[in-house]
Amino acid sequence: MQQMNLKENRLCVVIWASSKHKRLGELLESLNNQTYPKQNYSVHVIAQREKDSVNFLPECVHGAIIHYIENPEYFSKDKAVSMFVEKLLPENKFDAFVFVGADRIVCQNYLEAVNKNIFEEGTILTGRLEVRTSSKSLFFKLKYKILNAKQHFVNNTVNIARRMFELAQVIDGNNCAMSADVLEKTGRICFETRNDELKYSLFLASNNLKPMYCHFMASSVDVENFDASTANLSSRYSLFKYYLPLLHKKPWYFVEFVFSTLKPGALFALIIYTALLYSSFTFLSGIGFKYILHLGVLGLFSTMTGVLASGLGPKSLLYLIFYPICSFMLNFKVVTKKISLKGIQKQIHEDENVNSATVNSIVSDGKKDYVCKLDLVSEDGMRKVVFRFKKRRFVSDAHLRMYDAMEDISRKLKSKGFTIKVCQNCSHFESCPDGTIDLLKGICKLKGNPQNPETAVQTLIWNTCTGFTPHKISNMINDMANKNRPEL
Repeated sequence: MQQMNLKENRLCVVIWASSKHKRLGELLESLNNQTYPKQNYSVHVIAQREKDSVNFLPECVHGAIIHYIENPEYFSKDKAVSMFVEKLLPENKFDAFVFVGADRIVCQNYLEAVNKNIFEEGTILTGRLEVRTSSKSLFFKLKYKILNAKQHFVNNTVNIARRMFELAQVIDGNNCAMSADVLEKTGRICFETRNDELKYSLFLASNNLKPMYCHFMASSVDVENFDASTANLSSRYSLFKYYLPLLHKKPWYFVEFVFSTLKPGALFALIIYTALLYSSFTFLSGIGFKYILHLGVLGLFSTMTGVLASGLGPKSLLYLIFYPICSFMLNFKVVTKKISLKGIQKQIHEDENVNSATVNSIVSDGKKDYVCKLDLVSEDGMRKVVFRFKKRRFVSDAHLRMYDAMEDISRKLKSKGFTIKVCQNCSHFESCPDGTIDLLKGICKLKGNPQNPETAVQTLIWNTCTGFTPHKISNMINDMANKNRPEL
């Protein structure tokens, strides 16, 4: 299956890393001890350095060259690596680029295997993933056994079969290689997330640049850093919907690749089959029990055939049976992490776009004054006022000016029979345009002479004092308010 390339290509190994990647030194050491001639490859680490932080790597370690990115705009993996590759391509120093994740470990003949399979232009390879562990914890050891059995099964059945039939493969952004002409045509890489890896793989395949699986490009990841996430269903459906009208113009391998994006996972397939089986017993489904039973037998037969083809031993097979449970736990962890991340991002967005201040104020029911609070909120260019008294809460509509928001909340409270004793609602207040949108400032005619700027007392619309005198309102509104006024 491995096609031999006798030419020694010039390889550029690219690693994106940050201070969070604790196993980078081990990876660089393994790359420094390759069986491939050193003069034919170089290792470059693109490191993220935040402001005022100390370099977590020297300028050169284990023969690798370290490139620090200081501009936060290029902290993401795709932007940083694409910028680096874009600078190297015009120099034409390398025949191919190899991308390795900072948490991965490779064997000593890794680059030699890459070179043997880069035998023509337009080559895109994605390698084999294995699981390892150095932890003595019983939990991690059990997790390692289950995940290792699953990866062994997938690598020796699904992935090898796709390579045998020359079918396209989704790129593993932490273990892949591309000939230089591919990057010259595309101009960028795109494997920041699982969704991006799928999107990029389909984009390449749609342009006759087929990503292929290479069993000899092996990399391993510690069980603690194993990423169980996959491209989410909405992303897969969107990509399927986008490429579906173009399938009649594309080769057969691309048609298969597009439809394969909707394949269900093992856990999902098991849940669906269990639901169908239950429905057939309770006569909720129009499908006969024998057909569902035949489907289960066929699925079991194909699974056992794959087990025999993969060469799994009895112990590994036993661990493989527990993979659906492990998969559920891993996916549950990924989902909860995403939900937490979205919550944090939402909170950050709200903090960046919402400014508020709280002031004490006075509200009156016509007989007695009460101390209340007013929240003056500025959100995405709009203004609101929130009235709070004990457990009662009223919110104004959103307005362009704070003056209008204050007037709105005052009107809402007047309809309930209450008056906010703020300067804006006082008969002694005279608004003073100051060139701002909010119209916050004014003059108190009670405390100074508005005709004489030197003696006039300036105030803000939400201030209050003992000399508050409300604006006159119609008797009808007062009468209606007194009838329907609730108790504070």
